[in-house]
This record gives sequence, structure tokens and C-alpha cells, in this order.
Amino acid sequence: MNLAELESLTLPPHLNRMAPPDFSALNFTNWRNTSAPFAIEIGCGVGYHPIQWAKQNVNCQILAIERTKIKFEKFCRRLSQHANLEQQIFAAHADANRLLPHLLTLNSVDNYFLLYPNPEPKRRNHRIAFSTLTKIVVATLKPRGRLTIATNIENYANEVRHWLPLKFSLILERETKIIKDDLLCGRHRFRSHFEKKYLDRGDCCYNFEFRKTNPF
Repeated sequence: MNLAELESLTLPPHLNRMAPPDFSALNFTNWRNTSAPFAIEIGCGVGYHPIQWAKQNVNCQILAIERTKIKFEKFCRRLSQHANLEQQIFAAHADANRLLPHLLTLNSVDNYFLLYPNPEPKRRNHRIAFSTLTKIVVATLKPRGRLTIATNIENYANEVRHWLPLKFSLILERETKIIKDDLLCGRHRFRSHFEKKYLDRGDCCYNFEFRKTNPF
């Protein structure tokens, strides 16, 4: 896929009907005016993971995208308490399918995070492997860049396990089931509020890490 193909991706009808995201490309360009390693989290919720990740990766930047207004507002309030992270985290209230093709260039992202996405219920098969979003991720991830996906839905995990290795090299797969005492005693550090909720109630959480193997 070349850049022209990336920018001309056909979006599902419900996305074409949506208004353009409230997003300042100029502000993003000014923020990203650096060669620091660059990550993107799609569906960051109230922002727990990007904030913790930025603290642990002080020389990196992360674009954290959330399309749900209530969650995004909570994220912004949380982020406002961490003014020292403003050069590391850029918060975007947008739909990643609409935003990323017009924002990124090919092979420009070091890491992607999709932590506990809500799969489309009307399509049980091929929700991820052949989606518009995956095409965007494949095109914009750098060679040997990483994609991390986590889910508590077994069917979704099976789909990721079966289809995504056709586009990436699977470098790590882990299943985690943590009891409440492990969380309370600090023996496990959750990455998001969803992960805490799922592990707290005894769900099995699946974690996959992929590496892009071939340049475009």
C-alpha cells in the first residue's frame, strides 16, 4: 500500500456520515516536531495507559485517541494533572479510521496499542485482520514496529491469533488470569481500567504483541 492508497481508503457508510474530527493538525505537527520514538493508542478510554506509558518511556511521544466524548473529557481532566507530560502525550478526540489516514505517512509509527477494543458485534469474522483500521496500521507502522492488542473476548482473541500473523510476526502471546488479591497486593500492574475490571472479575485476558516484518 502506498500513501495515495492509504489516503483513499473506503470508509464504512456510518463513518462517511460522521462530521470531521475536532482536531488541529497544526497543533499536532508542532507537537510532533521531534525525532523521538512515536506511539499511538487507539481507544485510550480515560487515559490511564498512555499516562503510565509516558512516565515509563520518557524519551517517547504517544498520540492517544478516544472517540467517546465522556471518556475523552475524563482523560483530559486526568492529563491536566500531569503538566510535565504535555510534550509526550497528545490527546485527540476523534475516530482513528477518519483521522489517521490524513495525519500519518507510511512507515512513521513505532508502536500501536489497541487495549480491549469493543469488536463490531454484527460481523463475527474478519473484524480486525481485514478492517480499514488494520490496513492503516500495517501501512503506517515502521518495519519491525510493534502492535500490541489485548482483549478479554475469546472469539476476538482467536481471530487475532489466526489472521494477524498473515500481516505481522507474532512475537509474544500471553494469557493472564489474575485474582483480586494479586491486584490489591500489587503483584500485577493493570494497564487500563478495563483490564483491572476484567481481571478483578476473573476473566481471562489475552495479550498479543506483533512485529511488522516487511517494509512497504
